[in-house]
Amino acid sequence: MLGYSSMFDVHRVVEARFGQRVAWVVAAGTLLLSGFGIYLGRALRWNSWDVVTNPRGLFDFIADCLLNPGTYLHIWAISGLSGAGLLLGYVTLHWMSASRRPLVAE
Repeated sequence: MLGYSSMFDVHRVVEARFGQRVAWVVAAGTLLLSGFGIYLGRALRWNSWDVVTNPRGLFDFIADCLLNPGTYLHIWAISGLSGAGLLLGYVTLHWMSASRRPLVAE
């Protein structure tokens, strides 16, 4: 929920500065990349400190995934499903917060 709350804040700032379409592109892109991060952490057991302690191994793996996508279809599928789930949750919460109306007329 804290991640979604932060995404709401970023969404609001980007929307005010660049418009609604750009804000949704930033939100969707961030959440889909988060799906890839989930795969790196859960399946491959990479941690945030690996960026500092073993950056070469991490960046080599990411570059290999980008350069040879056919070899890593399972990674793209799992990352995409995780990202889509995060995006669905965000869209749902965004819709729910926008559609709230007071129960009593003011």
